[in-house]
Amino acid sequence: MKSMKSSYASTLRLIKKLVLKLKNAVIYAYVKHFSLLFLNNKIKNREKVVFWMAGGMPGLYDIEAPILLALRARGYEVHSVICDGVYTACMLREEKDNVPVSVWKDRCHACQEACRKKLDRLSIQHTSIGDYLVKTDLDELRVESNRITWSDLDVLEIDGVNLGKVIKESISRYYQGDLSKIENSVVSEYVFSGLVGHASAKNAIKKLSATHWFTSHGVYVDWGGPLLAALRLNLISASWYSSYRLGQHYYYHASLKGGDIMFDYNSKKDPNYPNTPVSHQEKSNRVLHYFEERYSSPSAFQDINLINEPTTEDGLSNYKNFGKKTWCIFTHVNWDAGASFNHMIFNDFDEWLLETIRVAIRNNSVNWIIKIHPHEENYNPNYTLNLIKESFPILPSHISIINHGSKVSTRHVLEVIDGCLTVLGTSGLEALILGKPVILAGEVHYSNSDYTYNPPSREEYIALLEKINEIHPLTDNQVRKVHDYAYSFLFEKSIEHQLITAYRTADGGVSWHLNFNRLHWLRPNFPSNIKIICESFIYNKPFIV
Repeated sequence: MKSMKSSYASTLRLIKKLVLKLKNAVIYAYVKHFSLLFLNNKIKNREKVVFWMAGGMPGLYDIEAPILLALRARGYEVHSVICDGVYTACMLREEKDNVPVSVWKDRCHACQEACRKKLDRLSIQHTSIGDYLVKTDLDELRVESNRITWSDLDVLEIDGVNLGKVIKESISRYYQGDLSKIENSVVSEYVFSGLVGHASAKNAIKKLSATHWFTSHGVYVDWGGPLLAALRLNLISASWYSSYRLGQHYYYHASLKGGDIMFDYNSKKDPNYPNTPVSHQEKSNRVLHYFEERYSSPSAFQDINLINEPTTEDGLSNYKNFGKKTWCIFTHVNWDAGASFNHMIFNDFDEWLLETIRVAIRNNSVNWIIKIHPHEENYNPNYTLNLIKESFPILPSHISIINHGSKVSTRHVLEVIDGCLTVLGTSGLEALILGKPVILAGEVHYSNSDYTYNPPSREEYIALLEKINEIHPLTDNQVRKVHDYAYSFLFEKSIEHQLITAYRTADGGVSWHLNFNRLHWLRPNFPSNIKIICESFIYNKPFIV
């Protein structure tokens, strides 16, 4: 009897497997049909677009492939370039995985196959990074990478761009800020990756006569070095990254400034697009609802590290003396390069934080809270706390620390403080939404406005902190401007892709899949967000709906 049940269960599993295989075959046959319709369109535009699809993340192709197909459907010549393992140091490497450099190569094959398979299913032809370099090129770059040390990266320039900065940020991410562990072999591999990516991109641009460059992220050796090459050769270039809401993204044009990558945060809508009038009150209501929802329903957002547990006023009694104003220092994930290409008045986040604490120690006219970024819990949990303790073993009573994982809600901190300090954090915009003044130590999309404090130098920043007790809340007119801007940033620049369905995975991560029922939305005459993305990219206009 048991044998019969076991046989029945095995047969049932086999049938389910075959049905799933058949279903996938039908789906991808349908997808290939649409893809080939687009790819076989006659090329009628002189623009030539390169999609740089490195990074070893085939899931990103679900975002980029529909845009590629949509451009091809519009008659543009498109090329995709993927990683072929010609270098091994990439964003997927992390020191905490304890994988020796000598075996990094062993993990490349499966990654390459997954990426190729994804594009092959969509009938998208592709070339590889190594296709644009010959052996002598690679040999020369290997010799050069072995010569360059960690200390050389601050001044490493190639063709007038700061490639060393991109490589350095990649290594810092690998070690998640703990640079005491740096090994020459790791530095050498990341330098090689940076040199190879930059050289390959430069050769690909010339060989393909490219005019446009599209990539994700735009940082680290995977994407940053090639993007620098594209910008140096004056290509119209754009990148994207995830928005705060599932299935939505920000798209930005990039440019060069002093050899560094700069992203355009322009929020001015193209006047040629239809404009539905929205009253200020509607904008304000949506922005405030967004703020409420971000902390009460974090599953709807990319970031689920936000503390969802409500906090009473008593819960902050250890952090606030209610007889004085309280200012909060919102820290960053100090080793993450996601925003490090923005201008800062300090050399890095660490230097900013330590100098700010030095001023706070001297200035007891207000209470100070140091709120450590919640994402540190998932990576290098004690990085910022150790940084503070090493420099300041004992802090005075008017300074308190709220570590990640605390039951004190970030939302409640924002509600009870009188103002905050950050370099370029989202917390600054959220404080502004609530009418709280914000002091910035760097350039971010909401800085350099008449409702933020933007000291242009360290000296002026320190002088401002010395008299921080004199700073007042935002006026009604300033709050109105903040809400108008926040509406544009949160609802007009955050663009729903529409060709993907995003969902929360069992482990709390984010994943997505292509929505095959909407492939016809890629057609040039269909009024979708993909149409806006394509036109904004090709014609170098702000990405805004």
